Amino acid sequence: MDKIWFKYSKIVNITKHSKSWWNGECQRELEKYRASKQVEDWRIFRSIIKKTKYVFFDTKIAGRNCGSWKLMN
Repeated sequence: MDKIWFKYSKIVNITKHSKSWWNGECQRELEKYRASKQVEDWRIFRSIIKKTKYVFFDTKIAGRNCGSWKLMN
C-alpha cells in the first residue's frame, strides 16, 4: 500500500497565495502563451481563467444552498 501511495502521490505546498480554482487546463494555456507570446494566446488564457473561476465559485455558492442575496450584507 505504501508503494502505491508514494508512486502516485505528489508533494503539494499550499500557501496563502495558492489558488484552489487553478487546474490543468489553466496551466496548459499559460505554458502555451509563454511559449508563443502571442496576443491571441493571451486572450484564450484569460478566457479560460474567467470560465474556470466562474465554474469554481458558482459551485461553492451552490454548495451552500443559498442565493446570492444571502452572501451580501
